[in-house]
Amino acid sequence: MSQLRTFISFGLLSLIFLHCAPDNIQALHKTIDPEIKMPLEDILFINDSVGYAVGGKAYNKGIILSTKNGGLAWKMDTLFDHALWAISSNHSNELNAVGFSGNFFIKKENEPWSFYRLPIWHELTGTLFDKNGGAFLSSGSSFKAGKIIHLNSDYSVDTIFEMQNEIQQIAYSDSNSLVAVGYAAVFNSTNNGRSWTRNTLNGDYFLDVQFPETQTGFIIGFSGTIFKTIDGGISWKKLKSSGNLLFGEDTFLSMAFRNADVGYVCGQFGLLMKTTDGGNTWQKYERFTEEHLTGI
Repeated sequence: MSQLRTFISFGLLSLIFLHCAPDNIQALHKTIDPEIKMPLEDILFINDSVGYAVGGKAYNKGIILSTKNGGLAWKMDTLFDHALWAISSNHSNELNAVGFSGNFFIKKENEPWSFYRLPIWHELTGTLFDKNGGAFLSSGSSFKAGKIIHLNSDYSVDTIFEMQNEIQQIAYSDSNSLVAVGYAAVFNSTNNGRSWTRNTLNGDYFLDVQFPETQTGFIIGFSGTIFKTIDGGISWKKLKSSGNLLFGEDTFLSMAFRNADVGYVCGQFGLLMKTTDGGNTWQKYERFTEEHLTGI
């Protein structure tokens, strides 16, 4: 029997031991109850031991939690005014986190978090380190007024690209090409983000995009769609559809791929699924919570 340890964020944190069986998958879990209780939106581990979770309550309070023992215990790392929605890292274990009203936090290895006030007051929904030392941020409001913001290596604003659709996440498909996803829209760049063109793919509120291997990537949509590309995001094949935006069987919120074959999708009301064949087939885990699973 194979065993995998992973982490899910929702209002609490759960340490999951996943036991696979032929017809179903059971998640034997332990719930970790942080001292400060706030909704958690994203989670990231930089190695087997050290991880961070971000979240908060919109304009009321924001939080960063940290763990140094693989998620068995979490402590309050940083507390501030507004919620954070996303966190990312680079190969140097530098981190940044983004959220409401242009809030932007940076953490260099073995240093505390530093706060930057960006001259963008829209909600920042996603973050990705630029391979040249800067960063890309995604933004939008109420499904529209989308932005892709490129920051220089000193985190000053380089370029702001305006889109009609809200942008949620950005990912590299190779060393020079990127894909951005958002509300009923996908955008491609082949010159490291210096320009963007709209892809023909639409039809869902796309929340996440990941490329576990060069050229091979996945997109998930809120209403339960999963798309796959093997050409760096130029063309996409639909792997799964659960209905429509209002009446879908499943609603997805986040995903994590170990490689091009093994991946996980989580969503509302405790939804958790796994693929071992590159998304062609999916197994559902028996639901262990009715909480929304927002990060994995």
